[in-house]
Amino acid sequence: MKMRNLFVLHTQYNLILGTGLVHTVFAQDTNDLILFQDFNISDMVKDSLTSSYQKVLFLTGAYPKTNERYWNKIRRYPVINHKLKQFIKNDYDRVILVEDMCIPEMYIMKYSGRVNEETEYIWLEDGSTAYFSNGVVSGGMGANRMTCMIRRIIFKYIFCLNKYYDLNYYMGGHYLLKHAYVSYPQYVQEQYKTMKLTEIPDDAFKAGIKKIYFNLKNPFYDKGILFVLDLLRVYGDKRRDVELALERELQYAHENGLNVYYKYHPRETEVLDIFCNEVELERSISMEGYLSCTSGKQLRVIGIKSTGLQTAKKMGFETVSLIRLVDGDCQVSDFYKKIGIICL
Repeated sequence: MKMRNLFVLHTQYNLILGTGLVHTVFAQDTNDLILFQDFNISDMVKDSLTSSYQKVLFLTGAYPKTNERYWNKIRRYPVINHKLKQFIKNDYDRVILVEDMCIPEMYIMKYSGRVNEETEYIWLEDGSTAYFSNGVVSGGMGANRMTCMIRRIIFKYIFCLNKYYDLNYYMGGHYLLKHAYVSYPQYVQEQYKTMKLTEIPDDAFKAGIKKIYFNLKNPFYDKGILFVLDLLRVYGDKRRDVELALERELQYAHENGLNVYYKYHPRETEVLDIFCNEVELERSISMEGYLSCTSGKQLRVIGIKSTGLQTAKKMGFETVSLIRLVDGDCQVSDFYKKIGIICL
């Protein structure tokens, strides 16, 4: 039976998975998209999305970084809320979302549930979050028990989210999310094991990349190394350890005559001086898009704990994590070893 699905996504990685599912698992369904733009979106990506989904709503997200300031959020949210009300007119059998801890997502659940009380709410993995903690401490009104209580009163009762308000301590923890699509169901963190877990097929992952990055040129020449970086702020007081580990690998590349490329996180605003003489890949294009242009024989991928590492491995590249040189995090290295990533 043909179903109606609504995807609620934020990042390019989300789009790869969601769009891949649209062209494989849900190919016979009607699929709509709400995209909160957490990155600088290109015309190529916009074109691919408007051709993949029946209806698309583009909304402001975490890009640029100034959008996340409190006063900017206060100004943005009423506009976003109005657009969501106008967009969600049809009933949906499934709402597939990622950032269930965000207030706009809770309103999406409310508006869709108001039209169809039988709507199923499904969590879509956000990369490494499903498999290990990235060590980032929650800020804002989710920072402690008191601010969480204030947030709950404001949005649950004053702004009438009612039963659709729920803030757990981890992404995917909303009580209405009983089902999740993940890449490695056998390796998820403990808190996700009570959910119904459906594996995202490899052909869906490949279809998403092919559809979104249909017109991307190969930036690589000869053999080389690609450094893929997390948001630098996530390293905290380990920042210097990260730079030293990267410097060591950079020296190895130079000594062996290898070309060096590096890819910052799409929302990164800082730079690392150690890469000043190397080739930077455009931040607005995901690493997966660039890797789709070349083969595993040409490139070695190195990073710390970026989601790009597990996708590079899935795409057949020799993939190395320097996590042990930085903090010896057993949870991260254990997961990486299970999926075949080399840990140094």
